[in-house]
Amino acid sequence: MMSDRLQSPLQRSSALKGVATDISQLMENLDTNELRLEGDDVDFDSGNDARQSMLYKCKLRLLFLQMEFIGISQLSFIHHLGPKGLEGYVMKRSGGHRIPGLNCCGRSQVCYRWSKRWLVVKDSFLLYMKPDSGAIAFVLLVDKEFSIKLGAKDTETKYGIRIDNLSRTLIIKCNNYRHARWWGQEIEELIQKHAKAFLEDQRFKSFGAVHENTLCKWYVNAKGYFEDLADALEDAREEIFITDWWLSPEIFLKRPVVEGNYWRLDYVLKRKAQQGVKIFVILYKEVELALGINSEYSKRTLMHLHPNIKVMRHPDHVSSSVYLWAHHEKIVVIDQSVAFVGGIDLAYGRWDDDEHRLTDVGSVSRNVCSQSIASNNQMPFTTPAGGEEDQKTKAKVTLEKTAEGDDEVEPSRMKGIGKSRKSFPMLSLVRQLQRQNLEHCDSVSSIDSSEHGWFNSSNSQWNLIRDRLPNLKRLYHRTSNPGPSRSENDRSSACGPHANIEELVGQTRFWHGKDYCNFVYKDWVQLDKPFDDFIDRYNTPRMPWHDIAAVVHGKAARSVARHFIQRWNFTKIVKAKYRPLSYPYLVPKSMSTANELRYQVPGSVHARVQVLRSAADWSCGIKYHEESIHNAYIHVIENSKHYIYIENQFFISCADNKYIFNKIGDAIVQRILRAYREGNLPSLPVFRCLPSDLVRNNIELAEFSAKAGLHEEDPERAVEELKKIRGFLVQFPFCFLSEENLLPALSTKERMVPMEVWT
Repeated sequence: MMSDRLQSPLQRSSALKGVATDISQLMENLDTNELRLEGDDVDFDSGNDARQSMLYKCKLRLLFLQMEFIGISQLSFIHHLGPKGLEGYVMKRSGGHRIPGLNCCGRSQVCYRWSKRWLVVKDSFLLYMKPDSGAIAFVLLVDKEFSIKLGAKDTETKYGIRIDNLSRTLIIKCNNYRHARWWGQEIEELIQKHAKAFLEDQRFKSFGAVHENTLCKWYVNAKGYFEDLADALEDAREEIFITDWWLSPEIFLKRPVVEGNYWRLDYVLKRKAQQGVKIFVILYKEVELALGINSEYSKRTLMHLHPNIKVMRHPDHVSSSVYLWAHHEKIVVIDQSVAFVGGIDLAYGRWDDDEHRLTDVGSVSRNVCSQSIASNNQMPFTTPAGGEEDQKTKAKVTLEKTAEGDDEVEPSRMKGIGKSRKSFPMLSLVRQLQRQNLEHCDSVSSIDSSEHGWFNSSNSQWNLIRDRLPNLKRLYHRTSNPGPSRSENDRSSACGPHANIEELVGQTRFWHGKDYCNFVYKDWVQLDKPFDDFIDRYNTPRMPWHDIAAVVHGKAARSVARHFIQRWNFTKIVKAKYRPLSYPYLVPKSMSTANELRYQVPGSVHARVQVLRSAADWSCGIKYHEESIHNAYIHVIENSKHYIYIENQFFISCADNKYIFNKIGDAIVQRILRAYREGNLPSLPVFRCLPSDLVRNNIELAEFSAKAGLHEEDPERAVEELKKIRGFLVQFPFCFLSEENLLPALSTKERMVPMEVWT
């Protein structure tokens, strides 16, 4: 036990930081195969001989004796974990977790046990570690239910302390009453000083506070979202948190694909993991009979990339009796400082821009930067073998018809080569490559989709032309300009991974393999073959995807990270396969350092931000159901002034006097009735401008839009018409703009698609 005469750890000299550093270095210098502070198992018998094992145990025992005497650990002075609090050994009682169906555990004299643990108090959480390995064994977050109680009445033990939050009731035992009171006071003072915001009720009953002057940025469609996300991931230094309803490892974050697989999601994550970044992923575990998203494949693919990538799936539907709910969050948090949130999964079919293309049958080429050519004389490919002259030459590629037949290859059958926007003859794209020194980059991934070939990047960048045109052959023509071939890993040229779309020529391919999809026509199949098309892109248009997202920084990002940590730690507790130390507990960073931003997403602006969520016992293990998102919806509808715009994939409402928990529909009805009573009925031109069979061309549309609305010509009749509406007002104007030609222009690649696709 630490002496009562010692000063509080909050008042100790900063010289203790040096001691803590020495202890951390000692632990790091120990055999890493035997001791892993990140959470791996400790193996005392893996030394070369008994003397090494004994030496290791002596060093470890000396280490923990120093820790106990001074009251510090390897976590004491980590800057982003906040100020140092009280630390020391206590006896901890098992159980107390609020897990559905298991709330009795640890509440009786029969089913609990006492264990010695090293307890650490920080500014917004408590944790305890195992004394033999130093591995974190539990993290208790401070929330609005956080409380401390002393005495046998509340703890059922002598000299006990009861610590409650929304997720657990933790009972610890001290040696005497003074020791217990000291612990209680130190915890209470530190939390009240640094974590008061977590103890208070926040707006909309959210777990997160309102943060002023927060850097943020919003996105419509996934193009800009994926690009900023890719750059933020590339800048990660410590940890990455990802949770999705669906995650496809092989999607490209930057498109069109002109740099091979550099910006492919699994390549980005593997690259960061190799650099030492810890990556933690939570995937929704689907009901396989109902959904074909194959989260098991996603987990297996990510886990095989690198040991620094850990993946969980949740929930287990049978054991948890969760069938009608799903994890539908889409979150990416980088270093707990930048958080991407919203409605866009890192999955197939999500990438889109404001053009919402319906077809994608082309390939992409990019102009070689003239400055780069002048200085480096680099060309992408050289002839594979030959004399000295051959090594100094660069190759050009032309395609000619084979001798097997003189029939022209039908452009619609040339998979990967689309018809140019200009009226070029067939193969004009390749001829332009010859004439203009164009560097061709294969738009089809170089990763073979076979079982063992995902990361075999040896395929030529020309395999698109070679493999997709079986009726054509290649002829190499050497020119006199010397120059070495451009290295695949050379990203320092002006035509690097940040090339602009304006630099591209030819027909661009944006969606590869399973990413080209139309789930109305056909659902995804064979997701383990990511680069094999599963629908005919020459006869079936893709389904456009429209959604929104945002990125927040600083304290708001810490709130998002805190939510992810709560979910991760809860899943680790409830699923036995994740209890081994190879799946570590996560700890939140302090709000006191949240504004020390090392990276900022370009284009961010300052705003007033609050993080909202939907959470319950089955998803986060919390005592009360939080529905702050729903509460915020109701609030903005009730306080709307001019109009309400709702864009959602699903809308739950009811009009037959049945009670439902979702109050969005009721709030809209009440707002309309209030406007009617106040004489501020919403303007009826909204209804007037709906598509109508009276409008058959653009001229009639202009005339129809200029007419006065019914509420202006005959207000009484307008009110009567509104009263007749029961349920939803739905119109099907089959003749709207029927006289206008709405087909794509002849110069566009969409016109290549057969006419029946559009009609």
